[in-house]
Amino acid sequence: MAGWLALSDGGMALGSGPDLERGCLMFDLGPRQDATTVLMEHGEGPDALSLIHDAGFGLGLMLRRGATLARHMLPVGAQAASGGLVQFRWDAATGHWSLDLSGGASAWGQGAQPLPRALLAAVMAGPRLRSTTLRWFGLAEGASVATLPLIGPRTPIATTKGTVTAAELRPGDVVLTRDHGPRRLLSVQRHDLPGRGSLAPIRLRSPFFGAACDVLVSASQQVMLSGVEVEYLFGEDAVLVEARHLADGSCAVAEEVAGVLPWIALDLGCEATLLSGGCALSTVRGASMRTLAPFEIRALQTMRRKSLRSAA
Repeated sequence: MAGWLALSDGGMALGSGPDLERGCLMFDLGPRQDATTVLMEHGEGPDALSLIHDAGFGLGLMLRRGATLARHMLPVGAQAASGGLVQFRWDAATGHWSLDLSGGASAWGQGAQPLPRALLAAVMAGPRLRSTTLRWFGLAEGASVATLPLIGPRTPIATTKGTVTAAELRPGDVVLTRDHGPRRLLSVQRHDLPGRGSLAPIRLRSPFFGAACDVLVSASQQVMLSGVEVEYLFGEDAVLVEARHLADGSCAVAEEVAGVLPWIALDLGCEATLLSGGCALSTVRGASMRTLAPFEIRALQTMRRKSLRSAA
């Protein structure tokens, strides 16, 4: 992520300057019941911006500049009613735009124009109309890292020199992995993300998930799970689960924080599983190891809770 330019709810105001030639608008949506919802709408002089969800079609981001109206549509139907992160990217130099919903839905096209800075500043300060299901929104310079596996700066990482925090790691350090043994770090990337809504950090609590201490990870960080329950339900020695799906208020907790939080991504040049305080964390998304769907995770959590009660 090149950096945040503005965040809603007093998080960060958009400064003065020319209209924006490129960028990424993000909207974090909660679940909705209405068939048609105006999620956000604001007009500033001759310009206006709105985000609409219709259960019969999907999402639409409308931009009016004077007499010109640009429609950017994402035909996801009722899928958007369950919420998620919407991202609108544009680049006036190439004319390209894209509209994405977390989970894989995407649309794109040509004809992108610069977005009026005055309009965006007014939207970030507080749009005229805002649905209660729009949890937060923001404006960034570059592509989003919201779906990357990220760990907190204080997350313990096993290395050949002992356990250190992620913030202490530097390129060239050798970390210990579950599947490839010692591996040299190619790069340590630092990112900032809002700490609310679907991006709220997840605290994996000790002693669950093999953790000897609490471990803070991003909602999209994949955690490796193993054990008799995994083998019984899925016929696998180990599986991956996104941290957001583990948050049950007990073993793993979503901790909402105002503003942005610092995160770290570790690049080992290959798919690997880091050792962190007893937890095993994947360094890439789309790893070859099986990733559980939400309905599969519910079955696993139910069986694990029964095992814990029996042990008690």
